[in-house]
Amino acid sequence: MTTDPVHLSTDVLVMGAGAAGMYASIAASRNGADVILVDKNLIGRGGATIMAQMTVAAAVGEQEPDTWEDHYADTLTAGRGLCNERLAAILCEEAVERIYEMDGWGVGWARDNGHMIQVMAPGHSVQRCVYVDFLNTGPAVAKCLRTKVAQGDNIRRISGVGITDLVVNDGTVTGAVGYNQEDGTPVTIAAKAVILAGGGLTGIYRRNSASLNMGGDSYALALRAGAELTDMEFVQFFPIGHLAPRLVGMDPIMWDPFRYKLGGRLFNGKFEEFLHNYGEEDSGTYTAPRDITSFAIMQEDAAGRGSPHGGAWLSFEHVPEDDLRAAFGPVIDRLLNNGIDLTKQGIEVSPIAHYHMGGVRVDEQMATRVQGLYAAGEAVGGA
Repeated sequence: MTTDPVHLSTDVLVMGAGAAGMYASIAASRNGADVILVDKNLIGRGGATIMAQMTVAAAVGEQEPDTWEDHYADTLTAGRGLCNERLAAILCEEAVERIYEMDGWGVGWARDNGHMIQVMAPGHSVQRCVYVDFLNTGPAVAKCLRTKVAQGDNIRRISGVGITDLVVNDGTVTGAVGYNQEDGTPVTIAAKAVILAGGGLTGIYRRNSASLNMGGDSYALALRAGAELTDMEFVQFFPIGHLAPRLVGMDPIMWDPFRYKLGGRLFNGKFEEFLHNYGEEDSGTYTAPRDITSFAIMQEDAAGRGSPHGGAWLSFEHVPEDDLRAAFGPVIDRLLNNGIDLTKQGIEVSPIAHYHMGGVRVDEQMATRVQGLYAAGEAVGGA
């Protein structure tokens, strides 16, 4: 049986409905454009945003004095001077306004005495990172943006459509082709502009913290359309991804918020703290950047000092049980059901693919070298 194609038309086509894609749709809509927002998953319920647990960095300065220029300086330091400085400046400067904008939309940033709570995070020189709560920030941001997208009369949301190619005529993007994932119906979408916001590629790694659809779609589409990619070799590994014992139905990067709160200690296979051997602190302050911690764990394992499954030990045994229960809440009982008693044992962790810094090369307007083709979010490389 032949299925007749579905033909659609719009001003702006946005591919990918995580935070970047949803915000791009909102911005295009309020500037008067008709928008089609498509995603392989349900709108606002796939990609990286919905899986993000913890904090968002922005120099709002409500916890202690801070400026976007200080945030920018920390970013360049953590990036070893390899960042695209213009994109990094845009990210740091505009982050402040975006945080307050979402605050007005009811995202629910955590507050104390009326001020946003900000916490320290690796790579930052001050308490800069806001959150909703340590396990729900990403879902709260996604819900906030989904609600705002739904209020846009000129935003058409289409779930379950995979985009397979962009249409380019005389060097200008004029739309895209794809298919309905449920029944295979071909779909064509004519558009005056296309924004790629399909996230990164960490889903290609065996051990990763990504959702299933993070397979580099935006990169492939951009490259075939004639755009450039940049910094594709730079993949951020989350240093303390769960390794052993086996967990059932729990996030592999769940340990980070508790290390934030409780100062979890890292030990090698000989039960020695080791981060100081790599120029960083051992316990408590939790300021070592992810790349340094990941490198240290892998070096210890390569030198024969790894934990039994090839990582390091993360221990909360020094933390009083009442504090553990206050921080973990019902999670501690779920861990006990998985055979993990944090008061008596450590757990094994090792680096896990988490975020891709490379991606589509863009200018300060997020435009590629292909007329009418833009990128947003993790799909962008360089910042």
